[in-house]
Amino acid sequence: MKRWYIVALTLILLTTLSIRSDGDQKRVAVLYFEDHSHFNSPAGCGCLPSWGILRWLLSGRPKGKEIWDLERGFRRMMNEALAKSGVYEPIPPERIEEFCRRMNVKVEDLGRREDLRARLAEELDLDAMITGEVLKFGQERFRGIVGGKSRITGNVLAGVGLRGYFYVASVAIKVYIYDRSGEEISSFKIGKKATHQFGTIGAGPIKTIISDMGLETRFGAQPISSKITKEHPIVESEELDRIKFASPQYHKTLFGIATDSALEEAVYRIRQEIGPRPPEKGVKPGALEGKIIHVSEDGTIFVNVGSDKGVTVGMRFEVLSTIPLIDPDTGEVLGKTTERIGVIEITKVESGRLSKAKAMKGNGFKKGDVIRNLGGNQGFGRDVR
Repeated sequence: MKRWYIVALTLILLTTLSIRSDGDQKRVAVLYFEDHSHFNSPAGCGCLPSWGILRWLLSGRPKGKEIWDLERGFRRMMNEALAKSGVYEPIPPERIEEFCRRMNVKVEDLGRREDLRARLAEELDLDAMITGEVLKFGQERFRGIVGGKSRITGNVLAGVGLRGYFYVASVAIKVYIYDRSGEEISSFKIGKKATHQFGTIGAGPIKTIISDMGLETRFGAQPISSKITKEHPIVESEELDRIKFASPQYHKTLFGIATDSALEEAVYRIRQEIGPRPPEKGVKPGALEGKIIHVSEDGTIFVNVGSDKGVTVGMRFEVLSTIPLIDPDTGEVLGKTTERIGVIEITKVESGRLSKAKAMKGNGFKKGDVIRNLGGNQGFGRDVR
């Protein structure tokens, strides 16, 4: 009887551990974000002044403008950044709101009361909780004009007009981290800026646009030559007003570039505080190596690198296989060579020293094959042709 009792307890314990571990991901809840930026939401990109009476008079939602809800948007993007890391399991906001309804409290009360945070952590089995503040959020534009038709004299400067534009998007946030007991264990501020500049040189119908993205020449509205290396960020207020905040399109804006940088830094700082250890910054392609330890029948590839070395979901590795050089006449092994046989991509970080991957190019991978990172710690790798 005692033997069966021990076996039953062991099975229950193993089942509980297997359910809870979920690949060693920590369960984190982003409770809320508060907006202290004085950003003028009804104006879309914040172009109206924040003076009280003028905001009240002018902040009616003009046709075509999208109201930007920074508080919900930043909470959503923080959850996305945590999930992207591959080491955290963010809790859906609905679970937090449901808890607040049952307790008859506001979500902001969770930031003020340690006992409520402790109870929430117990009910949702949380490892950590996060609140945030948006301290600064805005975009400025600086413009310079030389030449063209003068409003005063009507003169033309050598028949050539020059215009230059410089945009700066600024995002600053403060993040608070609480442990399972509800106690605050850390807080930090992060400020990020993203810039975009371009100038135009026009002579008659021909206009050349020079920017930090490349160079393009147009005849009227028709491009006649282009050396644009990447897509321009969205900066104009007319376009920003039509974009939903925190949507995929938002990440293509200059605002989005600054926001993504701030949240990426926040996740790095969170990992420093509650683990697992974050990747070393500045890891160069080829600096991180490991080995394939198993290839399952369904094609899942297991490798011996994980969060301890900064591996994240989406990272790509080239696979190198050792090939023996055999004399065709004698069958003698004369030497060895190493060949690249394909590329794999990390699909799940299981632990500090274990990850799952899938084949992106090539096949025939086997235990012992060496893997070497293609794109550092940013999750992007070059393609193999």
